[in-house]
Amino acid sequence: MAAAGLLGIGAGGAGGLFVGSRWPFGPNWVTRSFDFDLEIGSPYVMGYRGAYEPNRPVDDDGIVITDNKGQRVYHPVDSCWYLFPELHSYEVDGDPARLHAVLATTEYLLAGAEEHQIPSQATDAPESAPTSLWFPYHFAHAPGGLENHVPWYSGMAQGMMLSHLVRLHEVTGEDEWLDDADLVFNSFRHYRDGSQAASSPWFVSFIDRDDARYTAFEEYPSNNPGQLSSVVNGNIYAMWGVYDYLRATGDRYARRLLSRALASLAGSFPYYRAAGSTSLYGLTPWSHLTWKNPASYHRGVITQLRRTAAFSRDPQFLQQADLLALDDPGE
Repeated sequence: MAAAGLLGIGAGGAGGLFVGSRWPFGPNWVTRSFDFDLEIGSPYVMGYRGAYEPNRPVDDDGIVITDNKGQRVYHPVDSCWYLFPELHSYEVDGDPARLHAVLATTEYLLAGAEEHQIPSQATDAPESAPTSLWFPYHFAHAPGGLENHVPWYSGMAQGMMLSHLVRLHEVTGEDEWLDDADLVFNSFRHYRDGSQAASSPWFVSFIDRDDARYTAFEEYPSNNPGQLSSVVNGNIYAMWGVYDYLRATGDRYARRLLSRALASLAGSFPYYRAAGSTSLYGLTPWSHLTWKNPASYHRGVITQLRRTAAFSRDPQFLQQADLLALDDPGE
């Protein structure tokens, strides 16, 4: 199913998975220049056509409801899957009820967010914004015995909320949403540091492989370094947030970080592709054992790579998407 080389990641030694011991400009970051298309719009709405009628329950205040095992929970990712099409549909038909629902759900998510201090090692952090904004999960989610405790924080959630706030700024013209996006983007300045794991949340980690360092945005950060997963689709969704923030602000750090993340994604293809079968969920042996290679996820990654190719103007991602499509026995 998986190439033999996959087993080298996370196993220790020169090819192992590491979490950062120093901030964050270590040796040999994998990176390259990209000719970004900053006019193409958000990859989250590239595939939308016309207005949508979200089939989702909302409460009396218009806030989307997420159920987990019979209980209503605060769920940033699930809420964003409602917010993206609803805000797009408001753009299409101008229905004020849609905007009311989007604003109500957004305010609900912001009210439940947490502020954390940017680590002192983040020398590029703006002096005017010493804090970062995080969207916590207050229910347990521990597949495979994942040691993330409660609350836990997801790079996928941070990236999706970053994209949503940028989009809300673009659609409404209100600067307050971009101010919130600035604080969410500051969460991308928190790197995993083994000596400070409990001092602040994080989701930016890296893999050291072949004397090079690959950037990864963790969907499921773990307090156990042996459980880091580098989930492919969550990593890409987080990247899309950085891209949308770059579109809106032209931020130099966003460009540098996105370039590193995309170069790492391109170079990691052999580590999650399983030729002749659906691709693996993450890049590490622990993720392979925990999630294996679900077919529905595989097809989603194909779409993600094609949209990433569009805004990065890099045909390598299209080539990788085409290979995954050929690998999928269901295609």
